[in-house]
Amino acid sequence: SGDAMLTSSRGAERAAHVLGYVTMALGTVILGAQWWRRRLREAEKAIETTPETGRLVVATRVHEQNAARPFDVAKLEAFYHAVAKDPTVDGVAVAVGCGGDHGNRLLERVKDLAAQISTPGLPLHIIPVQPWGKFVPGLNALVQEALSQGFDHILFQSVEMSVPPASLAALRSHFTANDIVVGAALPGHEFFPGRRPVDGRSCPWNTLALWHVKTLALTGFLGVAEGTCLPSREDAGVEEVTCLSLLQHLPTASRRTGAKLVRVPGIAWETVFQDPERQAWHERKMKSKVARPETQLRAVGVDRGRVAHIVHA
Repeated sequence: SGDAMLTSSRGAERAAHVLGYVTMALGTVILGAQWWRRRLREAEKAIETTPETGRLVVATRVHEQNAARPFDVAKLEAFYHAVAKDPTVDGVAVAVGCGGDHGNRLLERVKDLAAQISTPGLPLHIIPVQPWGKFVPGLNALVQEALSQGFDHILFQSVEMSVPPASLAALRSHFTANDIVVGAALPGHEFFPGRRPVDGRSCPWNTLALWHVKTLALTGFLGVAEGTCLPSREDAGVEEVTCLSLLQHLPTASRRTGAKLVRVPGIAWETVFQDPERQAWHERKMKSKVARPETQLRAVGVDRGRVAHIVHA
């Protein structure tokens, strides 16, 4: 009976040790999560006001999906010439959806245009993308081009956006060494000055958003934003929410945790389209700005990020 008691005692001791190790491991995980939450809160409190300088590429996308008519390259020409008025821009890049016969013809038209308008001082980089997918492949192709060309910042800008140099300067004045992204507040955003959780209406949109290239390239825009959870991939898009949320919780993102949505003067967004199919697609996108990224956040299980809403003085 003495041996049995000794064996039982040793078993209990081993169980206690195992329980202790499990408790320590769980405590470490909890403390780690708490540390990152504190880090984000401290980063939010730290107001860095010095604008970050660097080489800037303005990036856009053209394709003929969700459209009944061919893309008019005159829009891209006008876009390039408008960007060229700003001497602070170092390059222009366009991702071209080139799948199928329509896509190949579009790519040739864009190449012909680039041969006419591109200059050594402001080169027009053409990135053919196939398959185009929904949203993410074209964006990530532009990120990789910016990274390979040594750009510090990438401004995603829709061809439908009009951004005078003074407006871009205002947006860039809010981008500091702490920031991942600074975007412009647009019609459809729910804008309230102060700090708030990220969702599809509070987050910067790639319609007009300035990103730090090396930080964005750590993950790129996530595959979940291509639509993986709902029938017909209806949850695709609003890729900024999951990407920003993940980057704000990455240890390797170093000191960059900032995200800002800024109300700047002088910008215009053309949202009335002559192509009825393109118009209907735009309206469907706007109606589901909140629902789509919520599905994505649940799928990847990442904590929601935060964004500061600011009115440019």
